[in-house]
Amino acid sequence: MSELAAWADLAVYTEVPYNGQTVLSTRWVLTLKEPDSPTSPPRRKARLVVRGFEDPDRDNVDSTSPTASRATFRVALSAMATHGFVPRTVDVRTAFLQGMPLDRPHAVFVQPPPHAKVPAGIVWQLRKCAYGLTDAPRRWYESVLKLMTVLGLVRSTLDHGLFTRHTDGQLLLVVAVHVDDFLFGGTAQAVHDFETAVRKAFATGPTKSGSFNFTGVRVKTDLDEDTGRIAIRADQEPYVDSIDTIDIRPERKAEPGARLEPEELTLYRRATGALLWATGQTMPYLSCAATTLARRFGHAVVRDLTVANRVVRAAKAARPIPLLFMPMRGQQRLRLFVDASSVKAGVPTAHTGFAIFATSGTVAAGPMPPDTPMTLLLYTSHRQRRVTHSSFAAEVYALLEGVRAALELAAIHAHIHEGDEYRLAPIDAYTDNLSLYNTLDADGVVQPKEVGAAVQELREFYHGGSIASITWLRAHGQLADALTKAGRDTPLQRTLQTGRFGVRLSDNDYLTKSSTAAQHARTAVGRVYNGQDEPDDGRM
Repeated sequence: MSELAAWADLAVYTEVPYNGQTVLSTRWVLTLKEPDSPTSPPRRKARLVVRGFEDPDRDNVDSTSPTASRATFRVALSAMATHGFVPRTVDVRTAFLQGMPLDRPHAVFVQPPPHAKVPAGIVWQLRKCAYGLTDAPRRWYESVLKLMTVLGLVRSTLDHGLFTRHTDGQLLLVVAVHVDDFLFGGTAQAVHDFETAVRKAFATGPTKSGSFNFTGVRVKTDLDEDTGRIAIRADQEPYVDSIDTIDIRPERKAEPGARLEPEELTLYRRATGALLWATGQTMPYLSCAATTLARRFGHAVVRDLTVANRVVRAAKAARPIPLLFMPMRGQQRLRLFVDASSVKAGVPTAHTGFAIFATSGTVAAGPMPPDTPMTLLLYTSHRQRRVTHSSFAAEVYALLEGVRAALELAAIHAHIHEGDEYRLAPIDAYTDNLSLYNTLDADGVVQPKEVGAAVQELREFYHGGSIASITWLRAHGQLADALTKAGRDTPLQRTLQTGRFGVRLSDNDYLTKSSTAAQHARTAVGRVYNGQDEPDDGRM
């Protein structure tokens, strides 16, 4: 009855006589939601959903609905920690019913559910999109975009789920939108104005501050009472707790090479899907193991069930390692660690892994001291999308993919921290492949042709200053190594545990060189900062 009342209160439909129109049916979806407070019982929710697959116009409407990416979520949390903004979240209830009015050439009619007690011969003509319609997410997003525009927030050109407000280069408010959930933080006045506007525009739940769950990720905020600074942690402990190991019958364990039965394959896919979600959000050190499990869907055997259980247990054991976001004053640098698995006979593709961290700009390019604070912003671990015939080629493709991702992330980072997407933080790249390190400033032609084209693009990035520096370092300092090889107690895990680089490098463990173009660019920026436009210590 509450759901039906929302349909009526929000003027989602008008009642019209049935005259042979195409009428879509509906169904109820019943769920339990987390309580509004720890002492409250779970919320029971009934959602009236239109069967959108019956809609004859479903293929002719815009269904694009941007949501903030995982990397944007992390950059936003990092910015909040740096500026001392306590993170907050609020969700909009019955969000799709509060979207912009339907904008279609043909009207949409639905059959009222029996619970509505509508007289026979009457149907509902929709004025707004309802859950289940293809264009409902888009119309809701356009309603959000309209509000953000009215409030004077600026949308990122690369991530349309990200909005910010700056004054004279100072961040006042950052908002990341994921469908009907808003993650935001800012100055007291900016937060108050934003909350007031959201509650005036939409029906919302309570605002949660400091500690909450956002899209399945648990966010916790710690305040240092001595310094007044905050640190933010993100983990998925409740979700990882819910992942079940697979029960393997004794007679099946006796034949480890046997193909999986349909029921076993379903359990295997379910466990692997849960691991992919967890490792893709907050557990990078297990992402290689999870993606390797996914690569065996087509030819999984009983032995793979044992491996999947081992990874599930490792995930449960690693829950105390959250992503840590600490304050970083001053300008920042982005550190790109890239690795690729060795190419082996009979294996047509290599595995790519890269991780991008933010550090203070006061830490020079190249090798970093072990106590350098680092915040993980983006990582990936996946099979390369092309066939490679050498480890050098695999490393080239991995670095090129990582640099492209780093440039996009740098623009999002600049949008939040600087209010200017073109004012990119320097990108320092790290590889453990000496041949690749030497190739970037060489002039020779690399064969085969497709690898040479990738090398040439990397050279242009390097000589143009997009890559500020390139550093070769031995494998024990390569934080991305854990993203291409399944293992425990890796340097990446130790870095995440402490929030610091944590690797002690000797002079023989690295080589480093900087782009001339990047050096000139930083010198020019330094001249501006030394003048009247120099930012204060708290400016990003």
